[in-house]
Amino acid sequence: MANEINEKGIDAQMMEREYLLNQFKKDVANYQPPTTPELLEQIEWFRDQKFGLMVHWGLYNEVGIKESWPLVEDAFKEEPWTKWQFKPGTTNLEVKEMYAQLHKGFLPLRFDPQDWADAAYAAGFRYLIFTTKHHDGFCMWDTKTTDYKVTGSEVPWRTNKNADITKALFDAFRAKGMGISLYYSRADFDCPYYWEEGYRWKDGTARVPSYDPEEKPETWQRFKDFVFAQLKELVSDYGRIDSLWYDGGCDGVQLGLPEMTEELRKIQPWMLGVLRGDGVCEDIITPETLIPEEYVAVPWEACTVMGKKHPEYGQDYVSFGYSYDQDYMSAWEIAHLLLDVVAKGGNLALNLAPQPDGRLPYRALRELEVLAKWMEIFAPAIHGTRSIAPYRTGKYAYTRSKDSKMVHVFYLYDEGEAAPATYEMVYSGQAQSVTDMRTGRELRFEQSGDCLKVYLPEGLAGRPGDIADCFVIR
Repeated sequence: MANEINEKGIDAQMMEREYLLNQFKKDVANYQPPTTPELLEQIEWFRDQKFGLMVHWGLYNEVGIKESWPLVEDAFKEEPWTKWQFKPGTTNLEVKEMYAQLHKGFLPLRFDPQDWADAAYAAGFRYLIFTTKHHDGFCMWDTKTTDYKVTGSEVPWRTNKNADITKALFDAFRAKGMGISLYYSRADFDCPYYWEEGYRWKDGTARVPSYDPEEKPETWQRFKDFVFAQLKELVSDYGRIDSLWYDGGCDGVQLGLPEMTEELRKIQPWMLGVLRGDGVCEDIITPETLIPEEYVAVPWEACTVMGKKHPEYGQDYVSFGYSYDQDYMSAWEIAHLLLDVVAKGGNLALNLAPQPDGRLPYRALRELEVLAKWMEIFAPAIHGTRSIAPYRTGKYAYTRSKDSKMVHVFYLYDEGEAAPATYEMVYSGQAQSVTDMRTGRELRFEQSGDCLKVYLPEGLAGRPGDIADCFVIR
């Protein structure tokens, strides 16, 4: 199954949950922790952050199609996951001819990186994972390696003050004290050393190189040199990078990414590596659209999308790129997902893609504003915490302060549920006091064995349940 996926380029969203779960368990079992002091310290930094904003932004956002994948058509021909936004009957050639023109219309005139950073920070995000390049090869920074970039000669955006979008975003997010995770695609469908001349226009294109690297070692070496040149630009010229997040497309070990990462760490020795699924240079495990059912001890980050599935032309998928008429997760759904992930020892990377005009979608921002109000109260029980048993049980999610002097027990409300008069939670320690985090009031409690009953006073019981409440046990 793994080899078939590598050869056919099957999308993670089309895989069976059982396969995803088994792959995640395999990655966890094979996890090799970093050994240098700089990387060990950076792992602790990563565990403190909890909530990352993932942003897929590229040419695909201009027309609301699945990110890069319309250029690939070898897998699932009976169920075209790569082109589900296109009218049935559209040919592969028509799609590719359209895609080849997109850079000439890239003009996100309402892009404001400071607006992005302000909204993200208020909502509780503490780092950015940005697609500096997806598989199509279009670079979102002012690279010297290709003209297929945001500042390219045919791109009208090239004269804007924020033309180097990667730099603009990295600077704005760092100014808010947020970390930077640099997403970089292993594949590059525009590079002639990856997809050779003419291959793009054929039927049956695959995400992998158009040739066997072992049969054409000189061409493969040129591609490796191209990749390293791009990575060195990003690591040398774009400020502090907290992690390198290598997405798929080809064999990362064969490409030499572990060796490249070690060279790049001579410039920034703290950079974590996220070489997904290869078991090496994988300092963080990154399951895609999958949340494990139990606590996981190794550093991990669930990446999923804020956008919800919606039907179009009879298909019902969701994209990491922007889709028109998209509905988004509510603040209630986001917070519950975040608490579930954090209680199990992970970070949540939640993807939100911008509109063609460069703004984050209003429907999504509206929910992030609601989340921000909730985070004003409860963020201290999320950021900078660690997991504690029983982690996640029933409607309760647990975290603790790093010094273990406080345990935070979240109660996750059902939609429309009122605050009950009594909360019964599992707690094996000896409680000295219990405080309602929302009001700061100390609450009456009773403890018997591992059962802790917490009582809300008159006036608090029956109040509308707002996403989740948290009880601080000392």
